[in-house]
Amino acid sequence: MRPTHRSRVAVLGLGQMGTEIARVLAEAGHDTTVWNRTSARTEAFKSSASVASSADEACRGADLVLSVLSNYTVTDELLKAPGMDDALSGKTLVQMSTGTPDEARSTASWAVRTGVAYLEAKIVAYPNSIGTDHSSILYSGDPETFGRWQHTLAPLAGVNVLVGKNVTDAATLDLAWLGFWYGASAAFHQSLALCRAEQLPVETLSSQLRWMVDFIELTARDSATRVENDDFSGTDCTLEVHRSALEHVVRASRDAGIDDRVPRSVVELFSRAIALGHGGDELPALDRAVTRTSSR
Repeated sequence: MRPTHRSRVAVLGLGQMGTEIARVLAEAGHDTTVWNRTSARTEAFKSSASVASSADEACRGADLVLSVLSNYTVTDELLKAPGMDDALSGKTLVQMSTGTPDEARSTASWAVRTGVAYLEAKIVAYPNSIGTDHSSILYSGDPETFGRWQHTLAPLAGVNVLVGKNVTDAATLDLAWLGFWYGASAAFHQSLALCRAEQLPVETLSSQLRWMVDFIELTARDSATRVENDDFSGTDCTLEVHRSALEHVVRASRDAGIDDRVPRSVVELFSRAIALGHGGDELPALDRAVTRTSSR
């Protein structure tokens, strides 16, 4: 379906993610210009988009600029190149690289000084999911700026959401999600290895995932509320008891001849919280082991 209003959009960077973003925008009917450091990657767009010979040329012909470069260092280097200030002045820049809140804050400060409207955007999807319901993009920044471009950006993901007006909010939530996901993925593969070592069919583990995930969500929501309220009390299960259970996981891993670093690192986290005096408290007290003030 063609948009009722064609936007002039530039996509800087045609790696796997940038290529898919440019493709979706062009297919949605927007006036799309692409640029990449190596011109070979622009070949696929010669019939569907305009190909710029330089980044500043791409920006001059657009009102909305999406930076999909590998990281903030590369992005900042490009933004500070000769001619880019003038090319971007009065435009909207959407920074889509993965990075830290401090990096987002720094680039946003440059945008303010340069007269560029600025949004942070963090992609929660693999490249081949862009433009489908299996993708989400988290935005942060000025709500009016997001509202102005929301319809243009809508085809990129099943969920496009402004998570906060602080420019660092998207980067913070993205890294919080990545930390949770990678940690859970590492723990799952540890569990998978243990099942295989003990000749328990992996289908047995897989068949139990639904209730496991539901239980994790339940305890995570409870922990978030109780950490916010500084309440670690309860009668369900103390950190001492949790650590004892985890030590069984470590021993079973060693007995099975598989790497025990994942469960061992979690035991160390529990031990740190217990050493801080929270052995009789419940799971949310782990907060004291990971926050900077309590680990000094």
